[in-house]
Parts: sequence; C-alpha cells; structure tokens
Amino acid sequence: MRPINLFTWIAFTAVLTLTSAANADVTLTFDSTTQGFALDGGAPTGSTVSWESVDGDGKLKLTAPGGWAGSMSKLDATAAGTTWGLLSPEINTALTNGGTISFDVLVRRDDQTLVGDQSPNWFQVVLISQGEFSGYDSETLSFDLWDSQWETGGQLENPGSSFTANVSVPLVSGVVSAGGNGEAQFNLSDTWRNFHLGLNNDGTGVSNAVVYLDNFTISANAVPEPTGLGFLALTGVVIASRRRR
Repeated sequence: MRPINLFTWIAFTAVLTLTSAANADVTLTFDSTTQGFALDGGAPTGSTVSWESVDGDGKLKLTAPGGWAGSMSKLDATAAGTTWGLLSPEINTALTNGGTISFDVLVRRDDQTLVGDQSPNWFQVVLISQGEFSGYDSETLSFDLWDSQWETGGQLENPGSSFTANVSVPLVSGVVSAGGNGEAQFNLSDTWRNFHLGLNNDGTGVSNAVVYLDNFTISANAVPEPTGLGFLALTGVVIASRRRR
C-alpha cells in the first residue's frame, strides 16, 4: 500500500480540525418551565405567560387579548439567572461572527377566541431585543398566518386543526436606529440585556389569542479555530516548498 505523504496528512488533519470548529447552538426547550420568561409589567390586561405540555412536549404559552401585545413577556438578564448565563456567551459570539435567533411557533384553532364569523387578517409573533447600549429593537415576525388560513381550504379551517412554523432573524451587533429592519440587535458593550416575546393580532378577528413557542435558539456562525488556521498555514508552506523543488 502506498504510504501517505506529509502533504496529504497535513491537509487531511486541517480539514478535520476545521470541521470540528463549529459552535454549539444554545436552545431553550421549555421542557418543564418558562426558563425565565415572565409576564412584563406593561402587558395588556388579560395577558398571561405560562408553561404548558402539548402532546408531551413542554412549551412557552403566550395568551393575550386581540391587538398589540408585543412586549408582554420578558427574559430579564438579572432575573433569569442561569438561563441568561447560558445564552450570553453564544450571543457575544454571534455579535462577533454573525448568527441567528430562531424558534418554533404552534397555533391551535381551538385555543383562539374568534370574533363572530370573522377571521384575523394578521396573526403574528413579536421579538424584541433590548440592551443598555444597543437600544430597543422590535421585530414583528410574520409566518404566513393570514386570514386565508382560517377560512375554507386553510390549515386552521376546522376545529382541532393547528398551524406550525419556524421563524428566524439575524442577530447582529449595532445600535438600534429604528426597529422593523428584520434583525435583532445587541451591543458587545451592553452590561444588561432583555428579550421580549409577544403577540400582534387583528383585534377585529380574534378577541383572545394563544400561541406556543419552543426551541428558542441562539446560533452563532462557526469560525476556524486557531489550530485549524495554523494547519492551513502549514499546508501552504508545504505546497510552496513542493513547488520550489
């Protein structure tokens, strides 16, 4: 069998090193608690933030009257304790290398209190990122749950039906000049940060709305580790030396 030369071994090792350099996502799965999310003091009357098991799977449950309730729940940097300590390092990595915030949404028709025979023209989830220096960034996240989904042929037409979606926004470093740009923002200089999750629904079509959220994930982009970069540099030296021969 032909022996593996030095160049091949170095290149192979570099690829393995770079492949293993991926960051590990951090996810709140809400298996048994709200994991620090609680009702915010400014939430509309009748709003609730709670934990509930749906088909054996724990979820964060948000209930609010129709209309705007975008900041109804809050994950506070101080009150969340170990939860925030879990998220913060991955957030900082994402602010440096780029990343995303994503979560799953479940809407069940039987949970909603619809207004007569009306269908809500919009049914949305709101994500707000708030930091000491980054400011207050409110993003309204649509996931194709318009009035047609509640009517004939829609996914929520019949009793017992449900609608699921995954929403994702980039997580970037900056100072908020205006919300609604499709990005969540924090700043590396922030000494405190909050997340808010809430609802924004058509109050003429739904008087009480309920959504379930799950797998709230902070995912930072992977970058080559220093050892991997070193291997690549060494590989380049080997290539250059072979060409000089």
